Amino acid sequence: MTVYQGTSFTPELTASGFALFRAGVKVSAGTVRDLAASLRRRHEKNGTRWRLLDPVTQAVLVIAFLRTNLTYAELAAGFGISPSTCWRDIREEISVLADRGRRISLKDVARLAVKMGWDYVIVDGVLRTIS
Repeated sequence: MTVYQGTSFTPELTASGFALFRAGVKVSAGTVRDLAASLRRRHEKNGTRWRLLDPVTQAVLVIAFLRTNLTYAELAAGFGISPSTCWRDIREEISVLADRGRRISLKDVARLAVKMGWDYVIVDGVLRTIS
């Protein structure tokens, strides 16, 4: 078991009798800034007035969702928001990520796979051999 220096587990007890804890997910600052910038552009393009979470926090939320096996309720408790807000924010950021992915053609992916020396790639659950 990894023990981090200077940390201790002190659960926060809620009025309803639950114990809350915080967990950490290691994410590069560049990834968070990049996702947050994409989200800000989406908000400006759509004329979004406000969000409960700022774009940086929303980027960390979606990365935590994608990298852990936590439920919406568990993530919402960790970020201090409701499960429905958590679901909406994650859905919005995944939509932003999907839009970014659509800009890459399958031909470009195949070129990159050849350059990396890969024998195959899996696209939408379908095995594609590189020739």
